Amino acid sequence: MNRTVAVITAVAALPLLAFGALLVLVANPETFRDEIQSGFAAGTGWQLETGTMTWRYFPPISLELTNVSIDNNGTLAELQAASIDVALLPLVFGGNLELQGVSIKGLDLTLLQRADGTNNWTPATRGAAADPAPEAMDEGTPLRGPRTLRVRSVDLADIRVVYVDEVAASRTEATLLDFRASGIGYNSPFDLTFSGKLDRADLSLRASGRATLHLAPGLSQIEIASLELEHDVRLPAVNDVDLRMTLSLVGALDLDSDRATVSRYALTVPGGRVEGSLEVRDLTDDAELTGDLSVTLSPHETMRALAMEHALPVAPGMLESLRLATDLQASAGSVQLSGIKGALDETTITGRAAAVSGEVPALSFELSMGELDLTGTGSEGQPSPANEAPAAAGPLPDSQLIPVDLLRSLQVDGRLNVARFRTDTLELDDLAIGIILKSARLTNTFAARAYGGSIDWQAKINARKTPMTQLDAHVVGVDLTQFPTAEWITGTLKLDTSLALEGALLSDLLASVDGTTRFDISDGTLDISPLKQAAGVVDSLRGKTSGVAEWPDTLAFTNLTGTHRFEDGAGADQRLDFALETIRGVGEGGFDLLADSVDYDLFVVMDNVEGSQLVVDDSFTGIRWPLSCRGPLSEPATLCRPDGAGLRRMVSDIAKQDIGRKAQDKLFEKLPDDVKDKARNLLKGLFR
Repeated sequence: MNRTVAVITAVAALPLLAFGALLVLVANPETFRDEIQSGFAAGTGWQLETGTMTWRYFPPISLELTNVSIDNNGTLAELQAASIDVALLPLVFGGNLELQGVSIKGLDLTLLQRADGTNNWTPATRGAAADPAPEAMDEGTPLRGPRTLRVRSVDLADIRVVYVDEVAASRTEATLLDFRASGIGYNSPFDLTFSGKLDRADLSLRASGRATLHLAPGLSQIEIASLELEHDVRLPAVNDVDLRMTLSLVGALDLDSDRATVSRYALTVPGGRVEGSLEVRDLTDDAELTGDLSVTLSPHETMRALAMEHALPVAPGMLESLRLATDLQASAGSVQLSGIKGALDETTITGRAAAVSGEVPALSFELSMGELDLTGTGSEGQPSPANEAPAAAGPLPDSQLIPVDLLRSLQVDGRLNVARFRTDTLELDDLAIGIILKSARLTNTFAARAYGGSIDWQAKINARKTPMTQLDAHVVGVDLTQFPTAEWITGTLKLDTSLALEGALLSDLLASVDGTTRFDISDGTLDISPLKQAAGVVDSLRGKTSGVAEWPDTLAFTNLTGTHRFEDGAGADQRLDFALETIRGVGEGGFDLLADSVDYDLFVVMDNVEGSQLVVDDSFTGIRWPLSCRGPLSEPATLCRPDGAGLRRMVSDIAKQDIGRKAQDKLFEKLPDDVKDKARNLLKGLFR
């Protein structure tokens, strides 16, 4: 009986003896400091420095570390304090690891990308020899966690990661302020809470959240019963605004099937909400995402939250509602939106869009919209009174009109169709815009029905080197009476223009423009009061009437045709030729959009033609009537006025013509009657 008791006692004492031996071996963990540090360096290439390592034996077993640092040609990581508590009895009697507590406080990780291309996380001893390839796993072998898992609590505080990129001159700092989870184990839901912050030059984020998780044995499945996040976002680069956002999510991660699902997510942002569902397949290989997305938003409220409500002209009732639903598909480097359906206010939106990342990102889209009504908007986003005339354009600032960097860094293939587009001064129907951009070569097409006719253009831009632009435009059947700034002329316009330009800035384009425009205006009227003013001055100087004073101020005509030519820039050397019944005109000069000025000399020559409504005294035929067109380009109706010096020269020319005509009449008096008509035709114009 005593032997039996002795055997039982010995068997029961074996675990205690083993544990006692363990205590003897690790009674002073400082004994193994050198081995730990040398082993760490051999395995990682990094240098480990430890402050203190102490055990707490009972109960529970606890390893405590303080002042641990990792060096790699500069400090990589520093740990202020950490402790791990292990339950004694499950370890001794069952061989199961049960952590009663994990605590980490004050961990700083600094990642430095240097200007010379090196960094502080790649070990200096690496590079010559390739790292050994990881041992291959059998196909279908699932990633498994520990057989049993029981952690009473995890507490983390002040975990900070700093990333510095000397090349981009940027610094990003992310801090986990606190994290706490309790009752972590399999087949039983547990809760966790956390808070943190992210700071960059262009972004400041404060976030806190809570979640309820459920873990399957082996960590093969993780169910997110609920996740709630609250964000406070500050955007210094966007008017230094502060935003409040929240995210709620329900989903699951299944490692056996290599899939993650989000059965419901909802993101609230200023002015609205984004929600939907997602599924991600092939997590460990080429992940593919599918799902749906819906947006309910008030763009006006969102812009107000971003302090950008004046960025776009908004009249009452505009940009108040955006509703959008689409199917979503994404993979590594690509996103596709298909079956887009929605509405902006009362404007319907349908279509598709896709984006592909890469060395040169690519964007494609095909969108159709209903009526887009922007009437009632004025400058700075304020409504314009219905009877208020549009403000004069005024000088334009020099700016980059050709976005060279964008053209060189993007590919686009897109179409936009708008059934009707309306503003206070513009109304287009069946608007179609096309964009094809590839290898820094852009082709932009535009076509629409407008003002009773049609307008279309094609612009081709080659931005591989100095931007070169070719613009071809056509106008057919446009009613000029519908243009608010064309009060001085009416009629139906036909126009064909072809222009070549060079450069990216507005000033470059104006200085290089070259090309020809041909126009034909039919069945219209023209304000000829400047010409009548010039005739009045001439009549007063000569003391005779020219007959022009009897013309109407507004002349009705059948056709006004002409050409306009740019030669090496818009500032000078432009040439305008036009013809209106018995009037022929020539204009020479230029304009400057940057200074809102025009400088043109316009000459009009008149002849008498039988049946014409424009009759002038014979002494005025063949004479150049001078008009000076100088002033603000934004006020075309007041530009052209009689040229005083030119009118004096004109009077002199008329006087010379009168003298020549008298001499001609005396010569004809001496000729026989049968040769007078022939001589008149031969000598016509000789005395002019």
